[in-house]
Amino acid sequence: MYQNLLALDKSLKEVLNIRESKIVTEDKYKTVERQYLLDNLNYFILSEKAKKLCNFDVVNVLYFSSESKCMGCPAQGTILTYLKNLFNERLLVFPLDTDISEPMIEILKSKYNIKELPAIVIEGKTYQGIMLREDLLKLICREFINEQKECKS
Repeated sequence: MYQNLLALDKSLKEVLNIRESKIVTEDKYKTVERQYLLDNLNYFILSEKAKKLCNFDVVNVLYFSSESKCMGCPAQGTILTYLKNLFNERLLVFPLDTDISEPMIEILKSKYNIKELPAIVIEGKTYQGIMLREDLLKLICREFINEQKECKS
């Protein structure tokens, strides 16, 4: 699991560095973004297995978005970032940019019946369209094994 985290961290740093760079080719950018996406998916799969085998009390969220086809995606991303910061390592958010040409995206969209963006999958349950912070918080809180202090009230 630690190796997957290192790979994901490395991919994220490469994506951020390329976004800041003015001299990177579009092909290189696409390659790095795709690698980050695949590292995210690997970590998601590993997290799902760890939850089942080790009974980890974490909630996994897949977040389907698009910069080019979704006006509400940035706002939804901000809400998810807030919730991620609230729960820290107990909430794992896996962003999936549907603008990236990757067959796994299409497979997951089909599996979770994604028809509109933004879309969020919380522990296998699909929610489409922009969701309010309070509604997402309730859905996430329902998925924890043990009651979380952030979920009280």
